[in-house]
Amino acid sequence: ILLVEDEEKLRALLCEVLELEGYKVISCSHPKEGIEASQRHGGEIDLLLTDVVMPGMNGLAMAKMIKKIIPELRVVFMSGYTEHALSDGEIDAQFEYLQKPFTLLRLTQKLARVLG
Repeated sequence: ILLVEDEEKLRALLCEVLELEGYKVISCSHPKEGIEASQRHGGEIDLLLTDVVMPGMNGLAMAKMIKKIIPELRVVFMSGYTEHALSDGEIDAQFEYLQKPFTLLRLTQKLARVLG
């Protein structure tokens, strides 16, 4: 799982939970880092878990760039800002979405469902 979250404490918590669930996690704090990680790891990444609203580039723009590198990549967006995440309908139509705040159980269930 490629995890891109700009809030350090949340990123650390998510990384810990995902690793406890058995996932290998590549943790990034900025969309640019996420893009670079996707270029380095390519086909090893099954899922992108990312915040929507981040400084410099939003999660949707980053996800579209990464999907050019890894077309089969599954994407789950998380955000506390529903209006930003759903403003143009693209996230709803093409990707999975998880409204913040969410429980860790809800997160793990969503990931298990998306990854099959």
